[in-house]
Amino acid sequence: MKVQIDRRLRYHFGMYIAKVPNRKSAPTYHLVGLAAASWMALAMVVGCGSSGDLEKVVVNGRVSYQGTPVEEGEIRFVPIKGTKGPASIEVVGQGQYRITARGGVPVGTHRVEIQAFRPIPGAKPYTKEQADGEWDIQPGDLPKEQFLPDKYNRASTMKVTIESGQRSVTKDFDLR
Repeated sequence: MKVQIDRRLRYHFGMYIAKVPNRKSAPTYHLVGLAAASWMALAMVVGCGSSGDLEKVVVNGRVSYQGTPVEEGEIRFVPIKGTKGPASIEVVGQGQYRITARGGVPVGTHRVEIQAFRPIPGAKPYTKEQADGEWDIQPGDLPKEQFLPDKYNRASTMKVTIESGQRSVTKDFDLR
């Protein structure tokens, strides 16, 4: 059974909704497992509280997978033990990102998680009825899937250290 990722709620809640075909009736929607709960827990533990007094740095760079720029994706800098502050999340577009929200990424060491999206092969475009009322879907858009291996996102071991005293830093990621 092929599961389709539905982007409609992704930006609202930081989690995915899976469209699971049901043989007897119309497709049903379910939250995609533990990953959704993990992001919610991370937001509550790491993202709560004031971060206005933290030193932050604007981080930008390029993201490619197997030598090709990631056209559409998301990058997260998640503080690890000993680093204070919230996770920093930004969209990757045309192989580039720039994190400036809330002043940038807090100084310290972070685990980096990257997701990349592409149209699901063979998927039918969203209809007018499916797109109606959805701010990020237009009729004709194709459903997308996240295609990077888990070692770059959920099971990532990639780490970067953001040094103090910098206004901006470049961090490129060439994923193989």
